[in-house]
Amino acid sequence: MPPRGSVLFVDTVAIKGAHETGCWKARRNSYHLVTVEKCIEEATRQDKHRGKLIQREAGELAAELDVRPVTEVQRAALSLRTGKRSDLDDGERDLLAYALTLGREAWWLCRPDKATL
Repeated sequence: MPPRGSVLFVDTVAIKGAHETGCWKARRNSYHLVTVEKCIEEATRQDKHRGKLIQREAGELAAELDVRPVTEVQRAALSLRTGKRSDLDDGERDLLAYALTLGREAWWLCRPDKATL
């Protein structure tokens, strides 16, 4: 695990998983959680088959996170870097597009499934 206080980028699946396993509050209290608007939307929108991924309102969830906007320029830059080699959903794409703009040598990406590995 990253050191306490580290910035963690969390996507929709990470948000859902932390709520399902009951560790959401611990994550919020231990790390600076960063996400993008699309992940908030994905986690809280009504799905015609399964309902919401988490039973929370978008505004309530967003208030607990550092939510960053993503521009079309950032999406285009990611697309140019990955070409046709990526199979990311919209939330994953936006989170990675934002993360790549930070210019840091290393950062933590909390991603419980294998799409970003």
